[in-house]
Amino acid sequence: MALQILDFRNIANQRINTTVEIDNKLVELEIYLRFNRMAGYWFADITDKSKKEVVLASMPILPYQNMLEQYQYLKIGSTAVIGISNLPFDDLTYENFSSDFEWYWGNSI
Repeated sequence: MALQILDFRNIANQRINTTVEIDNKLVELEIYLRFNRMAGYWFADITDKSKKEVVLASMPILPYQNMLEQYQYLKIGSTAVIGISNLPFDDLTYENFSSDFEWYWGNSI
């Protein structure tokens, strides 16, 4: 399957429940999305809903890179946040996360 776009809003402390196809298998994930106002960055906890366990905690949301590259052993695919407007390369803020960036999920690479 092609890359999938996650549906989310730039609201801190939200839970995103989604089913994504990863390496020809459907995987149910819960993503707990938070924003650290003091440091100025987004981060997420990822839970495999079928196993009912957090598989990755406090993953920083970094634009334009596979945030799961070093975690391929978890078998939860690849994910990246990509800008869709003409903002500077890394200008990911509380206000513009869901309006100027899209969050993609896909197969392991």
